[in-house]
Amino acid sequence: MFDGLAEDGSKDNILTLKSYTACHKKKGIFDEAMTLFKKAEQVAERELGENHEWKENLKSVFEFSDEMSA
Repeated sequence: MFDGLAEDGSKDNILTLKSYTACHKKKGIFDEAMTLFKKAEQVAERELGENHEWKENLKSVFEFSDEMSA
């Protein structure tokens, strides 16, 4: 169901992917959360301006580097 969200290219999908990522992260499903996060990041890079608020929020909310290495 969520596979097409990144390919669709709509910036509205970023928030859906972000929310779904948060759910997976909260459940401890970090591999799937990271996959969804990367999809959201791809859409954001493609559809939004360089310093767009959504991109900055997405990056700050899902800092996985420390969490994934722990």
